[in-house]
Amino acid sequence: MKYYKASKESNAEGIREKTEINTKTQSIIDLMDTTGQGLEEVMKLLKIDPKDYDLYKKNVNNMLLVK
Repeated sequence: MKYYKASKESNAEGIREKTEINTKTQSIIDLMDTTGQGLEEVMKLLKIDPKDYDLYKKNVNNMLLVK
């Protein structure tokens, strides 16, 4: 097996991307709580790309299970 050392730049980019996803996921949950709207409606309000819906659905479900 070969192991590749990730560059600091790519690692930082990955962390930024995860942070952005987690922030948007929390925003979705907060809006669902305050507006009483469903997941799909809130994602449309936040103008989330439809190709990312599955990712956010999974994250929202996981976060709600933890709460």
